[in-house]
Formats: sequence, structure tokens, C-alpha cells
Amino acid sequence: MAGRLLSRTALITGTSSGLGRAIALAYAREGANIVCTDLAPTARALLPSEDPRPTDELVRELGGKVKFVKCDISDPEDVKAAVGAAVDTFERLDIREEELNLMWLVINIASVLSLVGMPGSISYVASKGAVMQITKTIALEYAANRIHCNAICPGFTKTTLLGPLLEDEGAEKLGEVAAAQPFGGIGRPEDIAKAAVFLASDDAAWVTGIPLPVDGGYVAR
Repeated sequence: MAGRLLSRTALITGTSSGLGRAIALAYAREGANIVCTDLAPTARALLPSEDPRPTDELVRELGGKVKFVKCDISDPEDVKAAVGAAVDTFERLDIREEELNLMWLVINIASVLSLVGMPGSISYVASKGAVMQITKTIALEYAANRIHCNAICPGFTKTTLLGPLLEDEGAEKLGEVAAAQPFGGIGRPEDIAKAAVFLASDDAAWVTGIPLPVDGGYVAR
């Protein structure tokens, strides 16, 4: 497969659904070797529009090289094992979604709520704000080694995280959320994946430590 990420190896967390799955498939289309990690190959909950097959199977269908590794990212030993599996399988690790070992690039998934507040979301906002500060600090600490670290800040995106809003009884609230985006509507996982491809490619060679909103203009209001 030819593309902007040809022969690079990416370890991607949360690949069984949502943003992780979309990023894995986008990277595979660009020629990357993919290490899929999650608690299980298939998600406990999928949107009706999502293919129920494991993500690693979909990557193989695209002609990509892939390995699934069970990983709880809250467990440091699991994370070390996933990194080891990537190196054992593909002899290198270039891109880590979310130890900086044998890699030159880290992409964290933050949120627009890393940049703006939202009533009733203190814990979530605090955690995503922390992700952004960690991103900036890693970028500075490892800049001398030319390791890039950036964060994508998704806006409201059509994943299971929206939960009840995507069900019939949540239609009114979903309409309110959609109207809050200057572009109108709700983002797609593929929109986030395109930004992840850019940040993982040579096109972003002079980019580090940034929050990249992919939000239909939400934070520009």
C-alpha cells in the first residue's frame, strides 16, 4: 500500500470502535503497519452504522499489516507489553496514539473541552485539560530528540460517547448540540482520523506541542 505513512508502525489505543477504529483504518490506507489495542477486539457497544467485525480484520481487508494486542491503558505493564509486541512484530514503532521508546511521534486525543469550559462537566474538562498540558510538556521535554507530540481536540463527534443523544428520545438535545457548531451538524470519526493522518505525516514535520481543534468551528464562537 502506498501513502504518507508507508512502512511506519502505529500503536493505536481504543481501536475497537469510534475514533480509534477510524484512525486505524485511515493509517492503514496510508500504508502504516497497525498495532490495534483495546480491552477486546470487538467493542461492547457500536453504532448501528459501524461494521461489527474486529478492526484488525477490517485493516487486513484493506491489505494492511496489523496485530491486535489486548491492552488496558491504565495498566503500565499492559502498555509496555503492547509496545514490545509492536517492536517484536514490526521491528519498530513510529507513532503512538494517546514510555517514549523507539518512536518519533505521539498523538494524544484531547477535546475541545481542553480549550473551553462546559457546565456540568468538571471532571471531564479537568482530565482533557490535563491531556493538553501533558502534550505540551512532552513536546518540550523531547524536542531535542526530534520527537513530536501533538493533540487532536475533537468537537462533538458521532461515536458511542454521545450515547442517548443518538437515540430517538435524544433527538431534541442532539439538534441543540448540532446547532451549536458553526458548520452545523455533528462531526464524524473520519474527520478526526484525517487530522491524525496529517499529524503523523511528514506534512507536520515542523509541528509540535499544539492542540488541533477538529470541531466544525465550535471553539471559534
